[in-house]
Order: sequence, then C-alpha cells, then structure tokens
Amino acid sequence: LGTGGYNYQYRNIGSTENKGMEFSLNGVVLDKKSKSLSYSLSLNANISVNRNKVVDLGGMDEYYVSTSCFSSNYANTDFEYVLKPGSPVGDIYGYQSDGWWTPEDFSSYRASDGAWLGADGKPIETKLGKARPGMTKLAGEFDENGKYVENDRVVLGNTLPKFNGGFGLSFNIGGESWGKGDFAAQFTYNYG
Repeated sequence: LGTGGYNYQYRNIGSTENKGMEFSLNGVVLDKKSKSLSYSLSLNANISVNRNKVVDLGGMDEYYVSTSCFSSNYANTDFEYVLKPGSPVGDIYGYQSDGWWTPEDFSSYRASDGAWLGADGKPIETKLGKARPGMTKLAGEFDENGKYVENDRVVLGNTLPKFNGGFGLSFNIGGESWGKGDFAAQFTYNYG
C-alpha cells in the first residue's frame, strides 16, 4: 500500500454561526459640467459588524489550533488558539503576563553562578526557565513550598475585529481644451 506521508487529516466535522450587518453611504458632493471646466467629487463610507460562534465541534468539547510556522512557542506550548462550542472563532489562548520580574522579587543574588534566589534560597523555576530581573513574569503565585506556580492558560483576546469599514473619495476634473484627470483614494480600517 502506498501512503501520502500524512499521519492525520482535517475534516469538516463542526459548524459555526455568523451574524452581521453592513451599512454603506455614497454621495456626489460636487458636480459641475461645462465645456471649459467639468469636475465632480464623490465620497463613500461603510461599516460592518460580524459576530460568530462555534456551534458544534463534532462531539469534541474543545479543539486547540496552532499556527505552526508562526507559533511563538511561548513556554513550550504547541497551540495558540482554542475553539469551544458557544465561543467565537479566533480566541487567542495563552498565559497572562504579570509584568516583569524585578530585583525586589528575589531574596538574594548568587554571583558564583549568576542565579537570582527566592525566599527558600533556591532559583525560582518558571515555565520560561529560571527567573531573573527583566524576564516576563507569567501570572501565578508561590505555593506552600515556595515554588512559583503559573496560572493555567486563558482566553487572552480574539483575532477578529469588533467592526471594520472603509471610506474613500473620487475626484474628476477636465476641460475640452486640456484633457481629463482622475484621483481616487480608498481607506480601510479595523477596530478591536
């Protein structure tokens, strides 16, 4: 038997629900026509909103997604997104930051090996390695043994904007003796 070299396959086993609306406004602001000079100015604008949610994952409670080649591989995780029924598509999943480790977070510094020590006299081990000033501090707390334990990952945000739209203008000018000229510009935006 020949194989294609893949050890898994993707299938469309779930469903999503999308709801949204779009508004658009177009208008001619200036419009003058004559043999010697003609010009017009038109403006347009639009805005759209879309909300979605995962309805079903084919019987799974949740599904984790990795971007593979664009993964941050932060704290040795292998996925950055989570899909759950009732939640929107595009939820970013990860550890919350609690700022930075500062010298005040440590009881002492051991110069012989460059280790910053916690209250128990040992280096503080984190998912990112041994803690040191200036390093990202993941949200968590010290347990009863003095070991720093990071909180579980949470939904940090979503990749989809709250709304998006655009606006633009078109300007035309011309005259019988000197020809015609056009200028147009279109701008788009996303928010959230």
